[in-house]
Amino acid sequence: MGRLVLPVAVATLAVFAALCAEGAVEVFVKTPTKLYDAQGQVIQEVTAGYPFEADKAQGKWVYGFIKRKGGGRRGFIALDDLYMTDDNRRALNIPITTGKSAEPVLLRYTLKPGERQVYHTEVAMNGLIGVGEGRITQHLVTKSSTQVGFSLLGAGEANGVYDADVSYHKLRLAMEFTRGTGRKVRIEADERKVTALLDGQPIFSGKWEDYKDTEGPDFATLLRTTARIKISSRHEVLDMGELGGMLAKAGMAGGVAGTVDLVYPAQAVRGGDTWEGSFEESVKDPSGSGGRIPIPGKITYTVLERAEYMKRPCVKLLVEMSGGAVDQASGLAVRFTATGTEYIDEERGIPFGADITGTTDMVTQKGSRIVQGKINLTISARYAGTEVK
Repeated sequence: MGRLVLPVAVATLAVFAALCAEGAVEVFVKTPTKLYDAQGQVIQEVTAGYPFEADKAQGKWVYGFIKRKGGGRRGFIALDDLYMTDDNRRALNIPITTGKSAEPVLLRYTLKPGERQVYHTEVAMNGLIGVGEGRITQHLVTKSSTQVGFSLLGAGEANGVYDADVSYHKLRLAMEFTRGTGRKVRIEADERKVTALLDGQPIFSGKWEDYKDTEGPDFATLLRTTARIKISSRHEVLDMGELGGMLAKAGMAGGVAGTVDLVYPAQAVRGGDTWEGSFEESVKDPSGSGGRIPIPGKITYTVLERAEYMKRPCVKLLVEMSGGAVDQASGLAVRFTATGTEYIDEERGIPFGADITGTTDMVTQKGSRIVQGKINLTISARYAGTEVK
C-alpha cells in the first residue's frame, strides 16, 4: 500500500489531540484494518470489534485513540472501517448519507441554463402474440434490443419550472418478427440508416425518413427534432411538447428517459418512506382507427436507503408500477406491471441510474378474431455526464 495523504500535519498533532480528547466518542472497528500516523505509516494492525475512541473526523479519516497494554496509541482509521450509529456521526459532525436509518433528505431536481444532462438507455423486449380466428391460431414471436442516447439542455427556469431542449443523438436497434409460418422480418438500424430484411434478404436500406413499415417503429422524426419540454423541481414532466407524439411513433414509453416517470415527494424522506404517483401511457387502437387508447397507471415509490452511487450520495428507490385499461369499443383489455430500482443524486435531484423489468398482457377481440399477447421488458438507464460523446 502506498503512502496515504492524511488531513493533519505532524506539527499540529499535539494541539489537535488536546482539543479533541475531551469529546471522544467510543466506536468499534467493523472490519480488520490499520491505524496510521499522519505520514501514512502503519502504526499497528487492528482487529474487527476493537474499540476506538474517536476524537475528530477529517474527510474519509477519523482521528482517535486505540488502547494497548501499558497505554495506547493515537492515529487515523478509515471512516469506512468503523461501525458508527447515527448518534456517533452527529457527535463527530459526519454527514449521515447511507443506510435506512439515515437522516431525511428533500429531493429536488435542478437543471441550470446551458447545462446538458446526457443519458444512455438500453431496452430489451421479447414477446409472443397469437392471432386466432375460429380454430386456427397464428403466432408472431417478437424480440428487440434498443440503445438510445439523448440529452436535456437547460433553456431557462421560472418559479421552479425548467425548460429543457431534448435531442436524441444515438440509436442502435435490432428487432425481429418471426411468424408461425417461419418467415422472419429483421430490422437493423442506427441513427443514420435503417435496413430491413425478409428471411435474410434485404428489402430496404436507407435513411429513416424514407423507411415506411407499419410493423416497425418510426424513429425518423425523433432523430431529427429537438423538442422543448417542461420539468418541475419535483421532476414532474409538465409538458412533453412534440416529444410525446414522437416517442409514441418510435414505440418508446415512460417519459423523458424511456424508463419511469419520477415524481419526487413534497416532503423530505428517509429509509422506508413511501409515496405514490400516477401516469398515463397509450397504445395504438387495434380497431384500425389510427387513434390511441389511454392506459392509466399508478407508481409506488419506496426509499430503500441512502447510498453511494457513481461516487455520489444518492437515494435508492424501489419503484413499483401497475396499470391497465378495458376499451369496449375496440375490444381491448391490457394490463401491465413493472418493478425495479432507481438512484437519485441527493444534491441535484438528477436520476443517475435505473433498472426496471416489466410485463404487459393484452387481449383484443373483434367478432371471432382474437389477438392475445404477452410482452416482457427490461430497461437499464444511466446518467452519462454533461457531454455528448
